[in-house]
Amino acid sequence: AKELANNLKITYSSSSLIKDKNIKPLSSMGAKERKNQIKNVFKVKNIESIKGKKVVLFDDIYTTGSTYIECKRVLIEAGAKEVGILTLARDAYKSTKERKK
Repeated sequence: AKELANNLKITYSSSSLIKDKNIKPLSSMGAKERKNQIKNVFKVKNIESIKGKKVVLFDDIYTTGSTYIECKRVLIEAGAKEVGILTLARDAYKSTKERKK
C-alpha cells in the first residue's frame, strides 16, 4: 500500500483508521457472524486527516466485505468524502458458499 501510494503520489497513512478492539479471526465465521463481530471494532484516530478526503482502504483479501463495510461506515461518519477499497485477492469460494446459505 505504501509503495503504491508513493508511486501514485497520494498520501499514505497506516494510523488514521485503527483497530480499537481485538476479536477472534473472521475467517472462522459465516457472513452474518462476521458482520456482528466487526461492528464498532475500528475508530478514526485523527479525524482531521480524513475529513473531506477521498480514502482508499487496502486489504489483503475480500471475502464477504464485512470489514470494508464497517471501515467505510466509520470513515464516512468521521467526515470522509468517499471511501473505496483495493484488495489483492478475493476469496471466491467462501463468498459463493456464503451466498448459498
